[in-house]
Amino acid sequence: MSVLQQEALAAGYGVPAFCVWNAETIEVVLRTAQTLKAPVILMNGPGEFGLLPPAQMGAVAHTLARRYNVRAALHLDHGDSPETVDACLGAGYTSVMLDYSLRPIQENIEALQRVVAKAHLRGATVEGELGTLGQVDDVTVE
Repeated sequence: MSVLQQEALAAGYGVPAFCVWNAETIEVVLRTAQTLKAPVILMNGPGEFGLLPPAQMGAVAHTLARRYNVRAALHLDHGDSPETVDACLGAGYTSVMLDYSLRPIQENIEALQRVVAKAHLRGATVEGELGTLGQVDDVTVE
């Protein structure tokens, strides 16, 4: 659990996470969080990396975060490979997710263990997805 999450749990509030894909969306989220005096999680993943790869996304997010008086985490959401996780950790992401939910459970666990070892050396937290949710509504099937 990250420091932001620990503080939120202790004080009884939530920390929202917003999917961001470029400088403009990052800036809007940070500006709004500053106005509300609220911490925030900026998240993105493989779907957004076609616009800005992890190194550039991390650089943009960190540069913009220095302009605002707000606590912000940068999270890789649904990372699809250890290489993507490594790229995000190298770009200064404070939290990463490896989504191997469609892989055999043992492969998933072993990959997550390797990610945890790398991420914790950098002070980053890790999220994993063990298994699948199945059908979550009338349209989406996971």
